[in-house]
Amino acid sequence: MIERESQVKDSRIARERNRKLSKYSTNVEYSTNSKVVIAQIAQSITIAQRCVDTVCGRVDTVCGHVDTVCGCVDTRPSIQKTFLVKWDSVSTHSVVVSTHSG
Repeated sequence: MIERESQVKDSRIARERNRKLSKYSTNVEYSTNSKVVIAQIAQSITIAQRCVDTVCGRVDTVCGHVDTVCGCVDTRPSIQKTFLVKWDSVSTHSVVVSTHSG
């Protein structure tokens, strides 16, 4: 009788162990599939990022053309540019000298 109970218990433990292993096996397969899906998503994000970078590059280039066409840009060589006085540091008020004595 004790031997039979031991066999039943061992059988129950074996079934429980197999059930747990089966569960882990499913998780491993799910994990592998998840990694594939994550890799595909990461690849899609990378491709999308390249597209955004390319579009931004085109926008920046267009903006550069706008800035170049602007009349405010002095494209002459630096040797031909005139020196302008900084008016902030030069006083334009006339100097009054007092001749009053005493």
